[in-house]
Amino acid sequence: MCYDSIVFDNDGVLTYPTPQAVLQHGVEDAFLRFNITPDDDVVSRMIDADVTQIQQVARRYNLDPNELWKQREKSVAAAQRRKPNPEYLTDALNSIGVSSGLYVGDSNVDILAADRAGMDVAFIRRPHRTEYDLVAEPTYEINSLEELASIAV
Repeated sequence: MCYDSIVFDNDGVLTYPTPQAVLQHGVEDAFLRFNITPDDDVVSRMIDADVTQIQQVARRYNLDPNELWKQREKSVAAAQRRKPNPEYLTDALNSIGVSSGLYVGDSNVDILAADRAGMDVAFIRRPHRTEYDLVAEPTYEINSLEELASIAV
């Protein structure tokens, strides 16, 4: 199939995933701005937290969830735009003026976001995803970016 565009997920697809220690440090720094040293389990949960989890953690430490999230990201509203919400993908297509695209991702939320955006998706099975179980069926499953040449043209 021929696509108007190819949209790539970043970490895990174009770059190596951010090391866990770096993410943990970022969460710890966010809490330090409130003079709080969080428990290790809270740090782990905050790395991939969704809006509900952020609200729960904020209540636990008597913090405003918006302020907590601003220290970790930009705002709780931005968290609501996280995949599998398709807004980032539809915004990407709209910003370059195309109607169809192939999304290349390396996670279940990537597959779901592409599906919700009406895009085909190529799941790339990088070394950090060799044992990864898919909960949704991608349009394509590839092992390297080189394989895109036979799919996208």
